[in-house]
Amino acid sequence: MNPARARDPNPSGILRQKEQKRESGELRAARASDLAAVEELLESSALPVEGVREGLEGFFVYLDGGGALLGAVGLELYGTVGLLRSAVVAESARRRGIAGALIQRVIARAEEKGCQALYLLTLDAEPFFQRFGFAAVGRDCAPAEIQRSPEFATLCPASAILMQKRLAT
Repeated sequence: MNPARARDPNPSGILRQKEQKRESGELRAARASDLAAVEELLESSALPVEGVREGLEGFFVYLDGGGALLGAVGLELYGTVGLLRSAVVAESARRRGIAGALIQRVIARAEEKGCQALYLLTLDAEPFFQRFGFAAVGRDCAPAEIQRSPEFATLCPASAILMQKRLAT
């Protein structure tokens, strides 16, 4: 084992800072002033905005150096499980690592909050989420709290794939 790696307090590489600067942008917790831009970005990607206003405190955003919102992702907490929702990056900003940074930040927050597992629903991004340790599971495997969430119950179609990631807490 690499001795430097053994001393690394964050060996998985998941960022745990409250706010993190990346390249010429900023990854941080969403603020009330971000709401309109988050909703606009979700709508432009044909993703639901229902519940975003009420759950904005669980969102993270990525802004470019000029303050334009380029990406967002949300985390809803249900006891010891969490739901990753509304992962979105502006089409013009894709393939720059923004989505990966947002996903890693949500995973880190879920771990910080003591979640034992993190779930998400996707129509077409299964391979992307597999890179972060998520695996497809049957929808009937979802905990009752997740099944009762608006995303699971009504917002996402029944054809959406449920994915799960077990977390080390």
